[in-house]
Amino acid sequence: MTRKQLEAVLNKSLPDLYRQQPLFVLTKCSDGDYRSMTIPEDVGTLLNIKVLQRGKGGNIMELEINTTQGTFKVIKEYNIRLALQPVNTLRGKSPVEVQCHDGTVQKNFSLLPSAFACFDFERDQEGNLLDIVIRGGGYGHGVGMSQYGTYGLTLMGKDWQEIIEHYYPGSQLKNIYKKETKGKDAGK
Repeated sequence: MTRKQLEAVLNKSLPDLYRQQPLFVLTKCSDGDYRSMTIPEDVGTLLNIKVLQRGKGGNIMELEINTTQGTFKVIKEYNIRLALQPVNTLRGKSPVEVQCHDGTVQKNFSLLPSAFACFDFERDQEGNLLDIVIRGGGYGHGVGMSQYGTYGLTLMGKDWQEIIEHYYPGSQLKNIYKKETKGKDAGK
């Protein structure tokens, strides 16, 4: 996305997220602490984006967004995906394209596909942000079985039992509806 495109997204998403979940979109105060405070409708010029915390699997759990109007912390991977939704909200401009690893292109995706992401910034000679490339992996919340990973395992010749073991090591499949009986009714 261009800086302008992402600023337009943030002008909509950050105040909306704050109204819905004020404890998960915080503003950095002069003492360095983050507090729940109303987000301005115009977040200003985007200066930087920084990952503050990742989950055990590598997904972004806390993201800092630095603008000329303040520094904001977005908490929880789904909120981060909403805050950075790759949608062009500027009139008359081309849609934002999400280039998938399978070669397909999605336009104006309503949600950042995954919080397994990193950022590449293009800056001018003065250090001003021009463009942001978000590189990610997968689609979804990062918990459980990956549809793309499962597909890849099938291409490698893995059967369903091996795939289940890959995602859920040590698990056992049991029929929980099979009624176990004891005593004289056991044969019926």
